[in-house]
Amino acid sequence: MTEILVALLIGAIAGLIDIAPMIKRPVPRESIVATFVQWVLLGLVIPFVSWSIPAWLTGSILGLLGMTHP
Repeated sequence: MTEILVALLIGAIAGLIDIAPMIKRPVPRESIVATFVQWVLLGLVIPFVSWSIPAWLTGSILGLLGMTHP
């Protein structure tokens, strides 16, 4: 249970860092919400993926795959 809360916290912090510059600009609210939710979900998924590669590489790969920008 603690791992899930830590993962949520890390995802929320990453999401806040990413949306901070978006709030100051005329960006649609849906884009801001989608970006934040993306980071929270990635924060939940990345810690529980168990590949035989370094953790930083796993996070980088899943982060790149999780980008949903057109």
